[in-house]
Amino acid sequence: MTIAEDSLLAELETFAIKLVKDAGILLMKQWSKSLNVSYKGKGNSDPVSDADIQSHTFLTSQITARYPDHNILSEENLNSKSIDSDFLWVIDPLDGTINYINKYPCFGVSIGILFQGVPVVGAIFVKSPENCWGQILHARIGGGAFINESPVKIPKTSSLCEGKLLGLPQSFQSQYEIEPSLERKFSNTRVTGSIVYELAQVALGIFQCAVFNQAKIWDIAGSCVIISEADGSMFVQSKRSTEWYSFESFLQPDRGLPKNSDIKKWSASILVGNSELLYSLKKQIKKRRRKI
Repeated sequence: MTIAEDSLLAELETFAIKLVKDAGILLMKQWSKSLNVSYKGKGNSDPVSDADIQSHTFLTSQITARYPDHNILSEENLNSKSIDSDFLWVIDPLDGTINYINKYPCFGVSIGILFQGVPVVGAIFVKSPENCWGQILHARIGGGAFINESPVKIPKTSSLCEGKLLGLPQSFQSQYEIEPSLERKFSNTRVTGSIVYELAQVALGIFQCAVFNQAKIWDIAGSCVIISEADGSMFVQSKRSTEWYSFESFLQPDRGLPKNSDIKKWSASILVGNSELLYSLKKQIKKRRRKI
């Protein structure tokens, strides 16, 4: 099997679309209900709700039933078996849990399908003010990017436009320095609390670009192909590097993959947006040097 077999990719894309749509409907039905919430981190951090678990259970059971030989990596089950299949489904059953449990309408569901570490199919659901049941963005390699059934292309521009939005983390100023000429153009920034949601805004041209500090594999796997097929680019920066590198695979050494090659622990900073714009920005956004 090669990545170029479009008939299989089309089948996988169709199934992934159905899954994120159904998971999105599940989440919307739970939206107004009282939820039980537990915490994975210390001090009531990293919450997990009933909705997270229900979405995770639904997605993993459906994938396993349809493709029993494929592996699954979910944010809600990192103790899964070793990854020994060419195909890996990377899912985030509910990105933006804190938003969701507080009824803040910025959250999403993400499915990314990797073949030997390379994203080949992506589908994401995001809450939308335009549709009470949300929107679906999806793509496969060579097939174009779509929102529902309408093609998506990121607007082309070689420089940031004043008056348009950017997605930047709260820690951006402490982590990065930018050239003085850009400071005014970095004034209209937004933080939504959901990487999946913000990546959708980039794909739709609502955000000119976005930066994410130490994103996890499940945060971005579903959006990689959508961004690239929408004529966008994604650059990664590992913890040990000050350079931005073009993203191609989650198995690239020194691009977020830990030294032990455990893809489940992949983590990197991300710069994403219109391709021409990013080639300019990656030279102007530099990681601050740590004071000794």
